[in-house]
Amino acid sequence: MKKETLNNHLEYYTNNIDYIEGIWYWDLSDLIIETIIQKHIDKLYKWNIFTILDAWCGNGRRIEKIILKNPEKKLEFIAYDLYKKLLNKAEKKLKWYKNISFIHWDLENIKDIEPNTIDLCISIYGPISYVENSNKVIDEIKKVLKNNWEALIMWISIYNTINSERYIENMSIDELQSIVENEKLVWNNNNNSLNSFSIEDFVQLWNNNCIECIWWYGITIYIKPLKEDWEPQSGQKSIVSKKLENDKVFFRKIYELEMKNNNKIELVNKGNNILALFKK
Repeated sequence: MKKETLNNHLEYYTNNIDYIEGIWYWDLSDLIIETIIQKHIDKLYKWNIFTILDAWCGNGRRIEKIILKNPEKKLEFIAYDLYKKLLNKAEKKLKWYKNISFIHWDLENIKDIEPNTIDLCISIYGPISYVENSNKVIDEIKKVLKNNWEALIMWISIYNTINSERYIENMSIDELQSIVENEKLVWNNNNNSLNSFSIEDFVQLWNNNCIECIWWYGITIYIKPLKEDWEPQSGQKSIVSKKLENDKVFFRKIYELEMKNNNKIELVNKGNNILALFKK
């Protein structure tokens, strides 16, 4: 994506990110992601200093939740983001924590992180979908990961996006054909083209870079965001978010159903996003 276009998108995202936590579809999505991340931290942690790179840290809410869930663990964090305004939000939110460093730079050319120093890289809500060259990002993550350690990477699901209410309104047949052939799509007026993949194609991309995919998840497979959920600053709530907010039993049961089935290969491509675990 062109730098100017990406900056426009990140400006829009920055202005909306503080509203997201009041949108219950995204609360559900976040809870699922946080549960998966915690599962892999528990699996990997060996009671020594454990360094997590959050590659697209946003406003820092993910790092804070990990810290609060793991008071006994010796965790160190690198909060990494391309957009300075977002990183400033994270620094303000996380200013009381002494185990976090902040880096403002590009994932296609990771700087200020020594090779073979990261125990776990997490990259959530699809930054790899927004870069010019996905292979460069994979190579950079591979460089900073320790041998035999892991990365949890999320990207935009091509099949779900094509079928989404928000996207299909203005899609032409020529655009659909281009998406299918090139695995790129235009998401809104702020974007040029985004990289979107099936699980099979994205796994192959990482395998080509000598990194093995060892697990995967569809996020979310049963509940999908509607137009209002993509525009949280409007103050409107979709029927999905209203149901999740007002019916706590429904929220809990959907969460349990998602967690039970979101790693089944026949369902992963149905995810709004896809999250996969890769090992160096």
